[in-house]
Amino acid sequence: MALLGLIGHPVGHSLSPIIHTVTCRLLGLPHRYIAVDVGFTEAVGPVLRSLHSLGFLGLNVTIPHKEEAYRHAVRRSAEAEAIGAVNVLVRSEEGWEGHNTDWAAVAEALSERGASSLGRCVLVGAGGAARAAAYAVARLGASELVVVNRSERRGLELVRTCTERFGVNARFVRFHELRSELAGAEVVINAIPAGLTQGVEFPLSAGDLRGVRYVVDLVYSRSGDPPATMTGKAAGCEVVDGIEVLARQAAHSFRLWTGIDPGYRLMESIARSSVGWYVG
Repeated sequence: MALLGLIGHPVGHSLSPIIHTVTCRLLGLPHRYIAVDVGFTEAVGPVLRSLHSLGFLGLNVTIPHKEEAYRHAVRRSAEAEAIGAVNVLVRSEEGWEGHNTDWAAVAEALSERGASSLGRCVLVGAGGAARAAAYAVARLGASELVVVNRSERRGLELVRTCTERFGVNARFVRFHELRSELAGAEVVINAIPAGLTQGVEFPLSAGDLRGVRYVVDLVYSRSGDPPATMTGKAAGCEVVDGIEVLARQAAHSFRLWTGIDPGYRLMESIARSSVGWYVG
């Protein structure tokens, strides 16, 4: 038996334990998956050392610790190095190897919907998940990336990363300027915890999103569609919801830990069934 887990804050809403536990059982693997709530950034390092000492094989990392986990990885994949954030940790003798599968989840979801040589993309948020999404649209050839974030410092940091590391033309705008950037936008990505964290609201209406082809929501909820997903559907956009993104990155995580590719559709069906949704 191997131990797998998730660190983040909060983790009580997470579907990852269900997805990975059921997948292990279906594949005949005796592994256990445990969620660990880490409330403070300063605790990430000690928790990671403790979980390594306990023999954990691998970990997922969720908000808000993806960038801090990156700093504690002894080695990192090329993609994680470029993004500056990790969502998967794989055990090595020396410590944790860091990987980023969030970007691949976003890129694959858009590619399978026919997205290529993207035009303007608007990204709401500037944390670890946002960095991965920015890398994904850069790899898909985005002509321009507009970063919107409440913290100007973090927004400008991401813009600099996009320009210097990802090779995409990027610029920062404040929230009150967001609506003026939507004309001609092909993709809007939500990377803020709207519907997950109290007081955080998705700043756009269905009317604002009309004409946008794709909406990608990196957030999911156990109680139904979160605000960005609902708004994108109401506007008639093609929506990549948070459960699909979760399942795609989870399949990549599982393969990194076990060498087995379960396929994201299996993990997506487990996730949707667990919240009463079904793949249509």
